[in-house]
Order: sequence, then C-alpha cells, then structure tokens
Amino acid sequence: MAALACSNGQVRFRVYEQILVTKPPVSVDRNLYTGFKPGTSSEKMSGHLGGIRSNLKFLLDKRIPPSQSKRKVEEDSVQPSEKIWTELFGVVEIDEIQGTSLHDTCLIVDEFQLLSTDMLKLVLSRISEGSKVVLVGDSQGQTYGMNRANEGFKVLYKHLGVAPEFNFVKLDKIYRSPLASFVAEVFK
Repeated sequence: MAALACSNGQVRFRVYEQILVTKPPVSVDRNLYTGFKPGTSSEKMSGHLGGIRSNLKFLLDKRIPPSQSKRKVEEDSVQPSEKIWTELFGVVEIDEIQGTSLHDTCLIVDEFQLLSTDMLKLVLSRISEGSKVVLVGDSQGQTYGMNRANEGFKVLYKHLGVAPEFNFVKLDKIYRSPLASFVAEVFK
C-alpha cells in the first residue's frame, strides 16, 4: 500500500510521468491455469492485479458505514480509485517488456519473488535514468513453489542495503488481520 501511496503522490507532483504496474501472471495452482485470454494488457492482467487495485480502493475510496451499506450509490458516481487508476496507472505485461525503456516512470512490480533470475534482470534493466522501480513481495514465504532453483530475489537480496542504487524497507509480521496472523502461525 505504501508503494501505491508514494507513487501516486509523485506522479501528481510531476516527479514521474506515469505509474506502470505489473505482476507475474502466475496462477495460484497450475491446475487452475485458464490459458490464453483475449483483450488488452489491462484486461488480461486484471485478475492478477486485483491486489493492487483493492489496495488503491482501500487508500482512496470513502468507506460507507455498515448502517448505511444498503444506501444505493448513484449510477454516475465514479470512485476516486477508479479515476486515479484510469488517469495515472498503466499496465505492462512482464513477458512483453523486452526492448522497452521506461523513462520518467515509476514501475511497481507486485509479487516480484515469483520472478526467475532472468526475468528479474530483464525487468530491472528496463529502467532508464529518472525512473524508479518498486519491488513488492514476500522474500520469506515464496508462494506456490515456483522457481525454487532460480529465484531472482535471492540474487538481488544479497545486494540490498549494500549498493547505493538500491534502498529497501523490510517489514516483518505484517498481516491484514488477526485471522491472517493466526493462519501464518498455523501454516509455518
């Protein structure tokens, strides 16, 4: 959420021209893979970027108290998160980033721990002078058993805090709710 808030502010104050978001299009379970999806990059990636969009909604949209939840929202009202998403955010598919140079851009890569060494190198090498990349992920509990022998974050992790090009913030035990904390303990 912090990445969204900061990047949103920096685009509004013209530090960057745009915010691009991406995420490895990895199914939670390979058995659930749905195959080719027609449409634009935004349409194809919409399900994979649900986490980013829900956090933007949490940051920007007015919360309606439960006592008023049955109140009908006007049909023509546009939530602030949708307006900001449309105006400031763009979607880039990781498998189509080759050859791209990102100028005056803030690139947010969600779930970056799912990237292989080669894909992480490809993404990071697209950043031009005046741009920033924000890698968001869980380096402790890499999910789904992907890339076990070829995890890009393990290569990069050794250099965080050492090289002047990289800064990082490590958050420990940050959970969405007490239930999520309990689940993390049960499934250690």
